[in-house]
Amino acid sequence: MFKRSVCFIIALILSMTLTMSCVFAQSPQVVETAMEATANTTQPALTDAQIKTFVPENANVDVQRVALTGKKMSEAVIAYWVFESEPDGSAKPNAGTIVLQFNEDNQLWEKIWERKDEDAFHMEILDSGKLFNDETEQVALGSWEGSGAFLNFYLLGKDENGKIAVLMDKMNEEDGYLFGGLKIKDGDLWVSSASQGTCFHWNGKKFEESQFIDNPDINLAGDEDVIIHYSIDDDGNMTASYPNHAVIKIEPHDRIFFVRDNYNEKVERILYSGNGTIDVDLSKHYKVYEALAPGKTSIDIIPNGYDWDKSYTYEIKVIGSESNEQTSGSDAAEERAQTIQVNFDKVHVKVNDQDIKTKTILYNGTTYVPIREAAEMLGKDVIWNSDTFTAHIQDKK
Repeated sequence: MFKRSVCFIIALILSMTLTMSCVFAQSPQVVETAMEATANTTQPALTDAQIKTFVPENANVDVQRVALTGKKMSEAVIAYWVFESEPDGSAKPNAGTIVLQFNEDNQLWEKIWERKDEDAFHMEILDSGKLFNDETEQVALGSWEGSGAFLNFYLLGKDENGKIAVLMDKMNEEDGYLFGGLKIKDGDLWVSSASQGTCFHWNGKKFEESQFIDNPDINLAGDEDVIIHYSIDDDGNMTASYPNHAVIKIEPHDRIFFVRDNYNEKVERILYSGNGTIDVDLSKHYKVYEALAPGKTSIDIIPNGYDWDKSYTYEIKVIGSESNEQTSGSDAAEERAQTIQVNFDKVHVKVNDQDIKTKTILYNGTTYVPIREAAEMLGKDVIWNSDTFTAHIQDKK
């Protein structure tokens, strides 16, 4: 509970930026499923006033029609959250889910299922769709919490007895899914921590689990795009097709694809400086970055989300006619970062009988070592000039 309390403000900021469907408004909204909007026009209306009678006062709500039971009249799923004032002046979270069903006899909406998640700071509908080979639909509900966007969720649907029930419960998982993502696609439930994911497939009796890596489709990459492959070992150490601190030069509208090559428990976080030079191309994937305008920025890949000492940083230079560095088409092609084949840790390097602790690279008969670590082991300081992309080695002062 301490972690959740400390990260409360950050959780609110993160939840407002996520691309899942989330309604933060005092006035509730109703979102219909695609099936209902196109094929079923006889669904009874559910008004704001009716919704307010079922949820706490001033609650934020996320509402969607979902055919949980597979009946002609689909159910209304309401996720809500609100902070209620305590006598001591503190605010207590109140979150939960309500399922309504329309009674055709009395023409009223009636509550048929409810769940409260008192430790959750908010609750929203993450996704819905068909996971079973029948007329029913299922819906995933949950929340992101903390600075690491920890995802907790549960799956709601009809059980073998024909009752609305929780089919999968991941709301109380320790820490949740770090930098979590969730979608229902192609009849399966896909849940990920950054690029490391689990696919849940219903085999008719239970959910079977399989692993997947959430990567962009490199077939979408053009000739001028850059593809960076990377791996993270069980100790959280990175290797990549581009060395740490590489300078990558691209032009506006070129893109950089980041592709994880291995699966394990070590997840990663990718951060970039949003200064208008590059931005995430969500039409392709959240690990695809498009160059927008000439300028300089950086992209960091951070193992375990927070291991900055093991992170890789790429300096991105977007060049073009508007750049201070006028570069011809032929020069730009020559200056582009190249994909090279290297051997990692082929050569062991010692400085004054002390091993270099990070990865070494063997390329075309030459061994490359991290300049900062080697210099510091020789009693030197390394100063990085980001404007000129120059590393200065000098005596310690």
